[in-house]
Order: sequence, then structure tokens, then C-alpha cells
Amino acid sequence: MRSKLFYLIVIFILLSCEKEELPVEAPTPGEGIKTTVSMQPNYQDQIFFSLQNNNLVSSNKKTDWDLAFSVTSEYVRLNSSKFMSVMQIEDLKLKTDTIGFYFNKRFDKNTGKISDFAINRKELNSNNYIVDLGFDENGKHLGFRKMKIKYLNNSYVIEHSNLDNSNNKSEILPLQIDNNYTYFSFDNSIVNIEPFKNSWDLLFTQYVHFFYEPSFTPYLVTGVLLNPYNTLAIKIQDKNYDEIDFDFAQSLIFDSNLDVIGYDWKTFTGSDFKIELNNSYIIKNNKGFYYKLRFLDFYDNEGNKGSPNFEYQLL
Repeated sequence: MRSKLFYLIVIFILLSCEKEELPVEAPTPGEGIKTTVSMQPNYQDQIFFSLQNNNLVSSNKKTDWDLAFSVTSEYVRLNSSKFMSVMQIEDLKLKTDTIGFYFNKRFDKNTGKISDFAINRKELNSNNYIVDLGFDENGKHLGFRKMKIKYLNNSYVIEHSNLDNSNNKSEILPLQIDNNYTYFSFDNSIVNIEPFKNSWDLLFTQYVHFFYEPSFTPYLVTGVLLNPYNTLAIKIQDKNYDEIDFDFAQSLIFDSNLDVIGYDWKTFTGSDFKIELNNSYIIKNNKGFYYKLRFLDFYDNEGNKGSPNFEYQLL
């Protein structure tokens, strides 16, 4: 009886001495940073940018690739910076023309949602396609290909040819697991485009956006897409940029759509681009850091467009 009483007293003393939890202090905000990236006046370059390191991680010509094969899910992205589209066809060998393509072509939406891709998971292993390769930075049309894709044993198999069935190839594309996608060019097979998925935050690029007024129109815009790897953002229009802090950021519900930042931080006036200075953005990157960001200009010091100038700060 005495031993039980003794143990109860010891437990009571230990619990009484337990320290209260201390509140977690907010991180010290970083210094504001201003920087510029150049996509070139004809928007030929795609730029992968790291906020944490304030650097251009890598860049490539938008014509360097055609398709991006997802490493984590069974779907394929078109290179929408070239205005690419696809049409489903019945027979890969017998279809040798583009009749009906204009009315039946499909584009990717750049939300990152699987249901918004022109080639979705349900169709991947069964359908055949004609691919419009889009346009280069000078507006030159790049032609058409036919293809069929299968997902097999953690790799993709693509069969493709010219419309007249010439230059037929079948290629196995292993997954590059440190990246979001394995990138493919019909001319050069696997190409090195995207840096490691945890090394960048923002992609400056052209992409297809859908306008619905006055009528449905797919249109090539120039803007920013998020890294699909655990990167979120939100647009802020009702709070001054200088007043945005860590506590405010933590209270928000973020959006996973890749085009949250998008293109409309600028407006085309008919002769030049005007920056929407009331638009601010908060980004939560794949390491859990919060950044606030706003755009300041779309021109370099010589007046050339295609050079987004922006400022941002670690919260």
C-alpha cells in the first residue's frame, strides 16, 4: 500500500514539473529582393527560377521539347508554349491527313489537374492521336505527327511517325524520378529540360489560356506557372503589399492550380503592357517557406518586352 502511494506521489511531482509549451516564433522576414528575368522579346526562352536562391536554375528554348511524361501519374502534357494540340483518331496507319483537325483538336489547360489535360489517363493506353506541333518563336508552323502512347512497367512507350507513315519509330522512355516529368522531342527523343523538382519554384513561359468571352478562344499568353511539386500560391488584391506578413500568409487557403499567378499581372493597352500594381501574390514553396511577390515591369532597361521585373520577400 505504501509503495503504491509512493509511486503516485512521484508521478504527481513529475507531471507538476512539466514545462508549458512555448509558442512558436514566426521566422525573421528576409530582405526584399528585386530581380529581372529575360524571356527575350519573342518569348523564346522558358526560365525555371528559385526564390530561395534568387537565381535562374535553368533555361531552354521553348522549341526544345514537345511532350512531358508525368513521373508520378499516368498522363502526358503538351508543350503549350508552342500552341500544341491533339486530335484523337481511330486508325494510326490509315489516317494520313488532317481533315477534321480544326474542329476536333484539344489543348491542355494549364491548371495541373489531370482532368484538364488533352491526353488524359483514361485514354492513354488505348487512343491514337494526330499532334499539331504548334509554332516556333517566329510564328513558323512546325508540322504534324501521329502517335500512340502506352504506360508500361514504370516507363512510357511511344510509337510515332509522319502523317504519311514515314519515319516510323517506337521508343521507350524511362521515368526521370528526380523531376516532375520526362521530356520528349519527336526529333531528339529524351531531352534535358526541367531541373530537379525540389530546386525551383516558378516557370516563366508562354502557355495556352482559354478565354470564353465573347466566344471560346484558346490563346497564347505569357506568364508564370508554379512548380507542380508541392508548390502553392494565392493572389492578393485587397491588401497592400507592404502589409503582407507571415501571420497573414498562415491564415490563407492556398491554391494548387499551376496558373494561379498566370499572365494577368499585366494588361496589354494596345501599344504596350501595363503592370497591375494592385496584384500581389503569396507563394508557399515545396520546402514550406512563404514568399510575397509583386511585379514591377515587363520591359528591360532598353525597352524590350519579355523581361518580367519583380520584387519578393521571404515572410
